[in-house]
Amino acid sequence: MNTMLFNYMFVMQFKATIFLSCIIFSLIALFDFAEVIRMFPPDSLDTALNCTKLALLRSPHTFCEILHYVYFVAITFSLLNLTRSNQITILKASGRSPLQILYPFVWFAVCTASVWLLGLHPLGQISAKNYSSSVRRSYDETSKNIWMNFPADAMLVFVKNFANSHLQGLYAFDMQNNDRLFAQEIHIKESAWDLQDVNVISEGKIENIPRLLINFDEKLVDGQSSVHYRCIDRCASLLHHNVSDDLIRMLSKPPKKHSIYQLYKLYEIQKYCRIELKLYEMELQRLLANCMQFILFALIAAIICFPINRYKTKTSVSIKIIIISITMRFVDNILESLAYSGVVPIHLASWAVVLIALCIAIAMLVWREA
Repeated sequence: MNTMLFNYMFVMQFKATIFLSCIIFSLIALFDFAEVIRMFPPDSLDTALNCTKLALLRSPHTFCEILHYVYFVAITFSLLNLTRSNQITILKASGRSPLQILYPFVWFAVCTASVWLLGLHPLGQISAKNYSSSVRRSYDETSKNIWMNFPADAMLVFVKNFANSHLQGLYAFDMQNNDRLFAQEIHIKESAWDLQDVNVISEGKIENIPRLLINFDEKLVDGQSSVHYRCIDRCASLLHHNVSDDLIRMLSKPPKKHSIYQLYKLYEIQKYCRIELKLYEMELQRLLANCMQFILFALIAAIICFPINRYKTKTSVSIKIIIISITMRFVDNILESLAYSGVVPIHLASWAVVLIALCIAIAMLVWREA
């Protein structure tokens, strides 16, 4: 495909995507503005302007979450317009196959996915954080239900609420010795963890320890206990060597509040510390899989618009877009839930739908070309 034709199709997609994105973003901002003025009724011009600012800070995060579906709609109707105006017919008559016609669409999908992953999504996270700071609420600094698996040490740790230096509900399972440790409150101090209301289950016996201080510098475990428990020593050693300050700070934010850069850094930390963090690794794989969805949607758009039919209505095309989007989202949610529960591997849950649909789309296009 020559450069002029490539540029023509590329710019056409760009215009359609920008146009539709502006419409969707405006609708999101309008609904957000209605929600903001419901929470903070304006009584003056300054308050109304402040509500507008809050709505504009709140909208980018929501828009970034649905951008790949916006792209799907834009790319499908771009191809439909080319089909109904006989431009695709002219290209096929000149000897170009459907896969060759899709070449600029795939390139545009790659560019859009890169901009979304590396630019728009992190900006959306920053905007959401600024919104929460502006309304003087905590930016969901409490991360809930965090599982930390130490497979090499046969230890599993669960934290119910993870908020910087304050943890609630720590459960440590020593699968090597079949011991259990439960702590209601944990205060993280410099070089020490202060555990309150600790219960230890070992060798069929239960003991309550009102306070347990784990001092990492002096390698001491101080507590009002009549018995020395192995699970306390093992848990203290794992926390000291594997749970760093950076890891604690990152785990204080829920997975969906992290950008791709933060999730990748967390992924490196967990591999270095030999910890399995399913929620955060699942979110990283989800973002990468969403990038692949841009390419997938370009191929699905071609399947919807090919074979050429000038009388194909926009209503039927819209219905197909809605059905495909809802179905993919529904299956993704099911696999995500199965991955969280450990039934399905994380990589399989993240990539199964995208890769299977991608193979089917390519096969259908090749079959139609033949």
